[in-house]
Amino acid sequence: MARKDVTDRMVCEAAEAFHANTDGPNVEQILVARTGQHWRVCNAALERADRRGLIDCGVSLRTAWLEPKGRELLERERWLDAHGRDPKAPRASNAIDESMDRYRAELLANQRGD
Repeated sequence: MARKDVTDRMVCEAAEAFHANTDGPNVEQILVARTGQHWRVCNAALERADRRGLIDCGVSLRTAWLEPKGRELLERERWLDAHGRDPKAPRASNAIDESMDRYRAELLANQRGD
């Protein structure tokens, strides 16, 4: 069990899921259920995502919400998955940059109505 096993994407998805249903489990509980990791590992991943500016919280990380940077991360990851990225392939920064360029070009084309 290690914090590295709980990715920033998992944290952002858990925060998104919590705010879709605030009567359900909190962000930490969602992470524990989805990853099978100990709650302390999940809490450390929440702290890491908070330091990176992906999530923010008022009183407790357990009720964290997504920041714009976290929304962008989810949007980018989902776009890459939808456009055929092999999730097991190594993530070279050049490949991500190229994919983001394609993503931005597609967004501009959609906004212009091309």
